[in-house]
Amino acid sequence: MQTVVRWEVVDVEEALGKLGVPLNVLQEAVQAGYLARISRTANDAPNAAGFYQWNDTLRSLRENMASRNWGRNDTGNWPTTVHPEKLLAIAVSSGNADTGKEAANPSTRAPKGPRTARAVTINANQAWLPGLEPEEEVAPEANLPTWLLLFFAGENELRAELSLPVNMDSEGHVSAWRDRIILPTLPVDPVLTLPEPDFGPDVDIKIARKR
Repeated sequence: MQTVVRWEVVDVEEALGKLGVPLNVLQEAVQAGYLARISRTANDAPNAAGFYQWNDTLRSLRENMASRNWGRNDTGNWPTTVHPEKLLAIAVSSGNADTGKEAANPSTRAPKGPRTARAVTINANQAWLPGLEPEEEVAPEANLPTWLLLFFAGENELRAELSLPVNMDSEGHVSAWRDRIILPTLPVDPVLTLPEPDFGPDVDIKIARKR
């Protein structure tokens, strides 16, 4: 199966428009997650950076899409953001270094569980893509096609894509895609990568010899 890849801005905006997902909302979510990641310190738990990046990407996406009547689904502790007419859902995941590169074939950074595997199977059996093909009968809510918002923070840029997964490798990574919508890269602001520590307000302490 050949993967359809869109990376020209005009094509990206058109494809996202058919899905009902504004480009700026996805980019804001990716930035929110990155800022959450770099705000962690050595005193956080070892896995805090990755968790907060994923969580804040998800939260930003949900908060911005709520005004467009998108809903939430947390079944099985696998959070997705759901189209108001139940046409599709979006999950969030970190990707490997090939994320956001039109000539590459990315995968999720970590292996995924049974909920993702089920979604991938449903996607692979879909004969159409909502908004990107001629109008067809809407799939039942339980069988929604689920897109992944993949993100990756490079040394100088943030890369992301909204892609439809259709297969997983033997180790559980999502590694095959029917459709990839590559988002424009976002610069990494070096000033933001090292947040200033907060030592609290300055306090003057007077010291006097005890008599």
